[in-house]
Amino acid sequence: MKECEPAAGTGRRNFFCRIPYGGTFLKEEPNDADMKQVFRLTLCAVMIIIALFSNTLIASPQGPSEDALKATTERLQKIHTALLAFEKKHRRWPDWLSDLVPEYLPDEAALRDPADPGSGSLGSDQAYEDPKFRVSYSYERCAKISNGLPGPLGPFPKPDVGNAWGTWRLVNGHQEYFWGDQVPLVRCYLHRPPEEERADGHDLVLNLTPSGRIYRSKYDWNAHPDSIEFVLRTLARDMQAGFKHVGRHWYLGRVREYLDGNDDALADARFAPLLTELAGGFMSRLKEFGDAARVACQLAALFELKLGHPDKCLAALDEAAKHPGPKWAPLIDGQRRAEAHRAAKNFAEEVATYRRLLELSPDNQSYLRGLAAALESSGDKTAAAAIRAASDPGAALVGKKAPDFSVALADGGQVDLKSALAGKKALLLNFWFLGCGPCRQEMPHLQALHERHRDTLGMLCINSSDKAAEITKFAAEKKFTLPFALGKDAEGKDHPVFSAWHVSVYPTNYLIGKDGKILWRGTGFGAEDLRSLEAALAAAGVK
Repeated sequence: MKECEPAAGTGRRNFFCRIPYGGTFLKEEPNDADMKQVFRLTLCAVMIIIALFSNTLIASPQGPSEDALKATTERLQKIHTALLAFEKKHRRWPDWLSDLVPEYLPDEAALRDPADPGSGSLGSDQAYEDPKFRVSYSYERCAKISNGLPGPLGPFPKPDVGNAWGTWRLVNGHQEYFWGDQVPLVRCYLHRPPEEERADGHDLVLNLTPSGRIYRSKYDWNAHPDSIEFVLRTLARDMQAGFKHVGRHWYLGRVREYLDGNDDALADARFAPLLTELAGGFMSRLKEFGDAARVACQLAALFELKLGHPDKCLAALDEAAKHPGPKWAPLIDGQRRAEAHRAAKNFAEEVATYRRLLELSPDNQSYLRGLAAALESSGDKTAAAAIRAASDPGAALVGKKAPDFSVALADGGQVDLKSALAGKKALLLNFWFLGCGPCRQEMPHLQALHERHRDTLGMLCINSSDKAAEITKFAAEKKFTLPFALGKDAEGKDHPVFSAWHVSVYPTNYLIGKDGKILWRGTGFGAEDLRSLEAALAAAGVK
């Protein structure tokens, strides 16, 4: 399944919005009595200020206090001292943090954070929970068997246990080759904001490193700018030793994937000297790279583009085409070529590039969106609109009669379009699934809408893949009273509602008017989506 993503060529991203729905202010008409008028206007102003202040607090969560973070930092420093003492005696890290008690730490309380509620989650489903007793922190060098890494940057050593990856101690320890002291030894997830308040740039994890340094990051520590810089520095160092050395330690294709995933960060001026060195090194020593020459050119093209040199990026891609590569290499090169033409404001060439990409991959939605954006930038808005309509059939449903459906409710019974809309001014139809982060972030806001407009707005959340028991458990834990429906039948087959409503991005929302016509559609979850939905609700008379 496909979650929301940036629209190619537009720079649009769906971020979580902390602006609450609604916000009703007291409005009071003044009378003609002088003192009463002054009093009432003053009272009204005060209440407006209070309301605005309250909304500001909701819209911009303050997060944990510095005192709470300081308390955690002090605990982590003590744990680091104990870990070093253990390592000095045993010449290895302990299997679990609980092994530090009582010889290196006085008691179990030393491993409990003041922010720990004492039960439930440690702040992340990926935290490594100690098997002996509750420990507030995730120990990243534990003896638990690893399930591997999705994209290792280089070959890994033989497993220390079993015949696959070995323990997390081995796996995470080996990552120090690429990321150095950025690789966490211990992580604290307890200060993260609630799931519905997390977004790009709004997350907080404390990381204790082997050297004893403690730094703050989002969930993905390897996306931290210092982590990216360490990878670039290490690669530049190994480049100086020659390609044979690089080949022993690095998978350059995985390096390109990692840097592609963090390409926004690469535009920071701090990386310019390293990118310049690496781009020049790759292009000047291509003969050394053999079969890896094409990916070396691709990396050089990425670096030149981030340095603001679209012409050099295109030259590197021209060189890349001379070298063999996997069957998908032309797609990678073509996408980068389109980005370079956009950076150079050569929109005609960008259009031509996306058309060539679509010949190779005709149904690629990203390329279709990129082509539409390029056509619009070139001034051909009519063609851009036609491409968008063809590439996004769900958008074409707006203004048309809503497709009928009948789905099973998670708590029993059936519901169809007519009954869901009955007696309401509009119906908000939501498509989601439990594993979709933006869907879960959106859900508290849907619940707020449900409570606020219960009499005028019908709501139905159709889950694409999860079982009824999983959905009802989730709803009970979160205290959601929204109507939830199932997207799969008893045999696990997809309900036709998803194809009828052209759902390919999650979450997807449709607003249906009381006449049965679709008024609005939104995909993904972010500030732009919330503002658009609020306007559509107001236009439908839902207030």
